[in-house]
Amino acid sequence: LLFGQWSLHRLADQMVESTTKESAAQQTALIKVVNSLYTDVATRAKKAGVVVSHKYPELEGSIPIPAKFTIELGQRMVDLAGSDDHDRALDQSFLQLKLYSAHPFQRRNDSPPKYQFGKDALAFYRDAGNKDRPFDRIEKTRVGARVLRYATPLIMKEQCLKCHNDPKLYELDEFRKTDWKAGDIRGVLEVVCPLENNAEQTQKTLLNTYLEVAGTGAAVLALCSAGLMLGRRRRRV
Repeated sequence: LLFGQWSLHRLADQMVESTTKESAAQQTALIKVVNSLYTDVATRAKKAGVVVSHKYPELEGSIPIPAKFTIELGQRMVDLAGSDDHDRALDQSFLQLKLYSAHPFQRRNDSPPKYQFGKDALAFYRDAGNKDRPFDRIEKTRVGARVLRYATPLIMKEQCLKCHNDPKLYELDEFRKTDWKAGDIRGVLEVVCPLENNAEQTQKTLLNTYLEVAGTGAAVLALCSAGLMLGRRRRRV
C-alpha cells in the first residue's frame, strides 16, 4: 500500500508538470496573439496622430508601445492577485507574466532581470538557434511553493524596427541598440504557473482511483475465495 501511494505521488507530480507545461505554452501563445493584435492597433493609432510611447502612463494622452502594453498587463495581474478581493496567496497560486530584455528603453527593476532564471533565459536566447525552443524550469518561490517558469523569445517584427532603432528612445547608453533587424530576438516573455494546487487535486484524484481499484480488487478476491470454499464444501458432501 505504501509503495502504491509513493508511485501515485510520483505519477501525480509527472502529470502535473506535463499539464502545467502545456498550459503555460497555451497561455504564452494567447498573450502573443493579444500582443500582435495590439501592435496592429498601435500602428494604426500612430498613423492617426496618437502618441505611442514607452513612457505610458506618465506621458499624458499617450498609449503604450506593444512591449509596454505587455509589461502593464503583467503588472495588472500582480495587482489583482494582491488585492483584497483576491482569495489566493500572492506568489504561489496565480499566473504571473514578465517581459524583459538586455536592451530596455529605460531601466526597470526586472529588466534586465536580476534573478537567476531571467539571466539564464536571456543567455539561452543569445543563441539565435534557440528561437524556436522554450526555456523552462521548476523552482520554489520565497514562500516554498513550486512554480513552473516558462520563457519564450519575442521576435522583432518589421513594423517595430523604426522605434526600436531610434537612439533617442533609449534612456541609458548601456542598453542602447540601434541595429535591430526583423527576426532578431528582442526580449523574453516569461509566464510563471503554480504547481501546488494542481498537484494536490491530481494526487487526490489518483488516490481515490487507486482506492477504488484496490477496493474492487479486494471484493473480487473475496468473492473468488468464497466461491472456492463453497465449492470445496459441496465436494465433501
